[in-house]
Amino acid sequence: MALRPETFDFSRPLVVGDVAALTRTASQLGVATEIRRLERVAEAEFRLGGIDCMSLDLIPDDLPLGQLSAATGEASYRFIEKAVALAMAGKADAICTAPPTSAALSRRIREAASLAA
Repeated sequence: MALRPETFDFSRPLVVGDVAALTRTASQLGVATEIRRLERVAEAEFRLGGIDCMSLDLIPDDLPLGQLSAATGEASYRFIEKAVALAMAGKADAICTAPPTSAALSRRIREAASLAA
């Protein structure tokens, strides 16, 4: 989870996700890093040794990590939706996603498309 120092030479990384889930994952992997909860991009520190995270708090605490569920599909959709909104508002220059759980996310995208039709 820790970033390389040179990452900050060309970017200002910010995670849109779930602080509690990131913290549990870091702990399970034995990765010691500070995960900073943000309400706004302007609060980001963009510094080595930590992760700036706009937490949407969508992952249930009792959900086993890595388990496919409707909740994770919805969370993936909402994380991407928020990242796109930040980019559209000029608060982010680019978006990079980790590989989402395609089955859960695909189901959520189909639901959204059917509502828009």
